[in-house]
Parts: sequence; C-alpha cells; structure tokens
Amino acid sequence: KAIISEIDGIVRIYEDAKEITVINPKENKTQTYKVSDNTFVIVKNGSLVKAGQSLVDDGSIKAEFDGMVRLKSEGSRIVVFNKETGQQRDYKVPKGKFIIVKDNATVKAGDPLTDGSPNPHDILKVMGVEELAAFLVKEAQIVYRLQGVEINDKHFEVIIRQILKKVKIVDPGDGRFLLNEIVDKADLEEEIQKVLSEGGRPPKAEPVLVGITKASLTTRSWISAASFQETTRVLADAAVEGKVDPLKGLKENVIIGGLIPAGTGIEEYAEVDVVLEEEKITTEEN
Repeated sequence: KAIISEIDGIVRIYEDAKEITVINPKENKTQTYKVSDNTFVIVKNGSLVKAGQSLVDDGSIKAEFDGMVRLKSEGSRIVVFNKETGQQRDYKVPKGKFIIVKDNATVKAGDPLTDGSPNPHDILKVMGVEELAAFLVKEAQIVYRLQGVEINDKHFEVIIRQILKKVKIVDPGDGRFLLNEIVDKADLEEEIQKVLSEGGRPPKAEPVLVGITKASLTTRSWISAASFQETTRVLADAAVEGKVDPLKGLKENVIIGGLIPAGTGIEEYAEVDVVLEEEKITTEEN
C-alpha cells in the first residue's frame, strides 16, 4: 500500500539506518556508531565525510576521522514537518518501496509519499468520509469501465453509504456506549439527543469503514441481518439480547409483508387521506 501524508508540510528523506560505519582503508581505521530510533541519519551510504562532521541530525554522532560511510540500512524514513503548527510525522519506508516525492518538497494532507494504492482506512483517517467515498466510487468505476461497462455512480454510492454507516466511540461522555464500541450512526444521533435533553455530556465518535458482509450482519434490523448470512447465529443473538426490530428499512418490511418506507409508505403520509379528482368533483356537486 502507499504511504500518505497525514499533514501539510515539508518533506525530508533520511536513511533508516541502525548503524553507521566510517571506514578509512588508508589508515586501516573502522568505527561503528549505533543510531537511536528518534535520530535521523543525514549522510548517504557511500558518501565521504570529514573528521568532526555530524552524521545525524541532532549532532550527537560525529565522525572521528576522515572516511567513507557504510550504512546498515533497513529502508528510508520520510519526515513531514509543518513549521506553522509545529506538527511532525515520521514514516518508515521498507526496502523495495519507491518514494515518489523529493527531499524538501511541499505536500498536503492526503498526498501519496510512496508508490502503490492508498489504504482506504488511511484516507478516511486523514481526509474524511467524503474524500473516501469519492475514492471508492472512482476505483470501482475504473474496474467496470475497463470491461466496457457504464454504471451510474449512485449504485456504488448506495453500497458505500452502508459500509460507512458505523462509527467508533472515542469519548463515551454521559451516554450508554462504551469506549471503542462500534455503533450505528443513527443510534449515536439518538443517544446524543437523549443525553443533551438530560443536560449531560454527549458521546463523541469517529467514522469507521467496515466490509460489506459485516455491514449487512450488523444492521439495526435483525430480521434483515438474518436473511443475509449466518441466520442461526443472528437469530440466537437477537433472542438472547431481546432485540426489538424497528422495521425502518425496506428489506425487513418486504420480509414481513408490510408497507415499505418509501413513497406513500413513509410514516408522515400514513394519516394522509388521498382524494381522487373525480371524487372531489362529485363531492363538491353534491
């Protein structure tokens, strides 16, 4: 997967070396220095250094004599630093991964730093739900268009909405949810309104991306979930927990033979009387 920048800033690229060895074959001298994890190597493998020259960014390691550098490298390290905010992010790049940004380049949050396809979870964390949704639609369209198939974006958006409907609780507040619990957005909104009405501190959450199967099995409707997969387990869980199905979705209403919540089946139209024009004219004439 590609590594993406979490912040806006300037890129610095260093060798991810645990040891620096300085060799002087003429004087038959060799000296090896250990490099700590929070220190950045500022010399390149094979470069020539002078006695007293700094080998790391904080100056804690200096060459004791003239010589050539040999690094025991495990890859590279990319550091993105924002001067205005003081934020810094450090990314380790394994060997074989190609860095696509230059040293001292300016990047924005979400920009790729290495080759490869970005991880959707990273996009969600850095850029948010809307950017992730746009990315998923674009990637899905690429697959179908390569086969000459034209599909409207709305069909993908329906699925993406389902896999992005869950949130993770990062601050329970005065609500009933637990820390790191995965809940439905609708349940969270209901809990927030309830807590606020009681004068409490509302819970806070961050969006999460789940797979299509998990999204289907963790829907608010246990009837809908049971009709998808793992029917026995879903029904057993619903029975043990005493779940009540709110019957708010299309699928569960189709299963029980009820009106679907669409068109005239929407609750707000339930008490509306529909009068045909012919009946209205007849009534007025009488």
